[in-house]
Amino acid sequence: GSLSERECHLAKRWPIGLKSYSAWFPDLTMTINSRTISSRFPLLWATMAVVIALFLPFHGLLSPAEVMFANDGPFGMLKNHEQDGIDNFLGVWMSDNWIGMAQTGALPDLTHLLFYLFSAVVYAKILVPISLLFLGVSAAFFCWRSGFHPGVGIVIALGAALNSNPFSFACWGLAAQALTQAFVMMALGLLQGVNGNGWRTWCQVLLAGFCVGLNVMEGADVGAIFSLYVAAFVIWQAWVNGGSRASLLHGSLRLSVVALAAGWIASHALYSLISTQIVGVSQPAGLANSAEAQWQFATSFSFPPSEVIRFFVPGILGYRMDTPDGGAYWGGFGPDGTPQNRFNGGGEYVGLLILILAIWGIASAFRGENSPLKKKERLWVFFWAVVAAGSLFLAFGRFEPSLLQIYRGLVALPYFSTIRGPYKFLHMMHLALWILAAYGLEALARSCFQVESKKLAAAPTHLLEAYGELKPFDRGALKGLAGVIIAGGLAATLYTVNSVSIAHAIDSIPNWYGEKATAQFSIREVWIAWGFLAASGGLIAAAILGAFRGPRAAIGWFAFAVVVTSDLVRADIPWVKHYDYIKRHDFNPLMEKLSERPWEHRVTAFLRPQREGLLVMNQEFSYLSKEWLENHFQFFHIQSLDIDQMPRMPELESAYFSALTPPNFEIAMQMAVFGPQIGQLTVEQAKQVRAMVPEGRANLFYFTRLWQLTNTRYILGWRNGLDMFNDLFDPLARRFKVAMPYGLMQKVGAPSSDRPLSPADAAQWYTVKPDVQGQLALIEFTGALPRASLYTQWETVAADRELLSKLVSPTFDPSDTVLLSESVEGVKPTKDAVRGDVSFIQYSAKRVSLKTKAGTAQVLLLNDRWHEKWQVSIDGVPAKLLRANFIMRGVVVPAGEHTIEFQYRPPSSTLWVSLSAVAVGLGCLLALGMFSPRNHSS
Repeated sequence: GSLSERECHLAKRWPIGLKSYSAWFPDLTMTINSRTISSRFPLLWATMAVVIALFLPFHGLLSPAEVMFANDGPFGMLKNHEQDGIDNFLGVWMSDNWIGMAQTGALPDLTHLLFYLFSAVVYAKILVPISLLFLGVSAAFFCWRSGFHPGVGIVIALGAALNSNPFSFACWGLAAQALTQAFVMMALGLLQGVNGNGWRTWCQVLLAGFCVGLNVMEGADVGAIFSLYVAAFVIWQAWVNGGSRASLLHGSLRLSVVALAAGWIASHALYSLISTQIVGVSQPAGLANSAEAQWQFATSFSFPPSEVIRFFVPGILGYRMDTPDGGAYWGGFGPDGTPQNRFNGGGEYVGLLILILAIWGIASAFRGENSPLKKKERLWVFFWAVVAAGSLFLAFGRFEPSLLQIYRGLVALPYFSTIRGPYKFLHMMHLALWILAAYGLEALARSCFQVESKKLAAAPTHLLEAYGELKPFDRGALKGLAGVIIAGGLAATLYTVNSVSIAHAIDSIPNWYGEKATAQFSIREVWIAWGFLAASGGLIAAAILGAFRGPRAAIGWFAFAVVVTSDLVRADIPWVKHYDYIKRHDFNPLMEKLSERPWEHRVTAFLRPQREGLLVMNQEFSYLSKEWLENHFQFFHIQSLDIDQMPRMPELESAYFSALTPPNFEIAMQMAVFGPQIGQLTVEQAKQVRAMVPEGRANLFYFTRLWQLTNTRYILGWRNGLDMFNDLFDPLARRFKVAMPYGLMQKVGAPSSDRPLSPADAAQWYTVKPDVQGQLALIEFTGALPRASLYTQWETVAADRELLSKLVSPTFDPSDTVLLSESVEGVKPTKDAVRGDVSFIQYSAKRVSLKTKAGTAQVLLLNDRWHEKWQVSIDGVPAKLLRANFIMRGVVVPAGEHTIEFQYRPPSSTLWVSLSAVAVGLGCLLALGMFSPRNHSS
């Protein structure tokens, strides 16, 4: 309708308020009036509500040194990448892990915008709350675009931002999942209600496509799955709008624009993902072209159907591994559901009030013409109900036999076998539940908030009178709510009575990670959930009975917001984990030693760069070495052979590891695990280990050869085990020696011993002290090849299998000869020539400069991983990059003095394509905000 004089005046004063709203979305039916500010600025009020709610769990980040824990993307990694700046947009090379690996480059998305706008410290503080805030505002935006009451937007914004699914993943280090859901909600909101052909409509469709592309950029495979849901939304929208040929044609055109816009803005992300995560990646489990391996990989981390209870009771099966007071996870969610592989991938608690509202929305849709929802709205409810149910069903994965053939068919499709985890469909299920709850709350508001009636008094006679005025549907709803609350109380009582059986079930599960779960914790969570069930049911019952009609509606909206916030915040608190990054990344003597010219050596606490090769000398040291690998080494730019994460192994690594795997791996590992900790064994145990030497020594050669080829000069081990180390790994040359003995001590400010800590958390509070009598030692392997060296002897072996066989042969000396995968023209090996000198000028992740001096043409071997996107130049002139020793970089260097430079330069053309889409998107936003439909026709 037309705006009043006062509203026009406000629109001029507040251009981001009424004017931009009416200009952007003239097809909305919601009346904007001057009675309440919430109707004028619905997104502002929703933003304020979410900010206040998020302050409750994240207020600890106000301390200057506190940053959020992140399993994926820890703070050390952030500091590592910070120095590269915006050059990361042109590709990322991880030099401090393994022998180097290509990573997805920085993308023009919200995550990287925040990273380059702020320091690593500020970014580590704000990323999680900002991502959840954006998700909440996006949910409110969808509600507003759907024409719902502003109060609906506020409540659903809180329900989305605090939902345990995005909340827990964000706190685990995957804030991109929340941003993925946020951009999808934005896209759905922009598409909601568009049905014209004006330029304004197509601007909104184009922006929706850009949001879909940003969702892919943030969420990778999850974003790709989400994009299919948006496509289904557009198709269903065309059918809802009449289903005529013209409507379907218009819908197909909108879908095409969305798809093209998404591909346009995500072109750089798609290139980066395909080039680093798909092309050149071997099949899982090392079984190339194995359908069974693809099936196992694609269905890992399936969601057990029995754990649907976690949607209703967040802590009934515990939280994550380090939750105190007996709250460790003891369910079966993991690769195969066994205790040894259980993993609580995230919270799945929806919020009881949100669940009840979602059910209310579905029930309201089935009322037909008697429903407060319009016909099109009812059709949308059916759509989102199918999405929620279907997504949950797909999330069951390998736990649901009927899905077997479906998934076996899916993994046969191109690239689908590289997507692991059916549980990812739960992200879509939660989004559908938020939308269903929005429809349910809108239906409740239309029938129970707007119509004036008798005031509700405390006297029972007035309650009975109000009950008598209700329609049959509302009476049935009250009875159903009462029945659910009573049934919930009985179930909680029954669960409590069986506490002994629960405790027995928990105790029968091995404490794989050393944490403890208790029946008392689980029972307490059940009773807390029942309390919120009663509060949620009572709140809806009060609304039905007329407690929030007319002028008391504001009280109702406030009550709904408070219940949603308090319920979800208490369920989210166990996921919030932050720490003092200064205390955690202490610069101890060991780090000082390893950070001296780190490009000249690598360090390892593993026997092989795979998890089954972990050098488990004891549990504490295992967690401590993992703490150093994931945090300290990257923070101080210490290069480690160990691999932190490599879910998709490249083909070169797969073949390399296979060649360096001992023929009798079990005996070799038994030897390797016991050998370095010989100082901790009894005399009898030491004799048993030495008795295995004749059988296991030959196998342990493979580990020594790996360290030699990869410039792994330092090994974390035990001081008293040095002799055994030489006996086992290098019995002839005995090239292992103690470089620095040390001991461990607790850091200043460590928690008291009466406070239980998980082994992973306890490892953070250990630091190194120099101690010549210390049990631990940094062991130096003097037989490791230099990082860079010149060779006068080389051989060309074109066949990879033959090259690897020769490379691991005990008769081959890699310090004398380098193996090349292709021939070089114009130069020949010179056996009697003097080997030249090589020194480093500069070493960074993506650029390595060296100076060479040699009397003859020689091959320079740089023991960093080869990749086709690396380029090499000699005195500024491009040269041919060679693959040396199967996986390393090499180049032929002429006689004389020269400067050699290696540079990592992946193509950047797709980046400019994505940036052009960003510019067009900003232009669309500006046009929609500046030009009013009152003056410019659509």
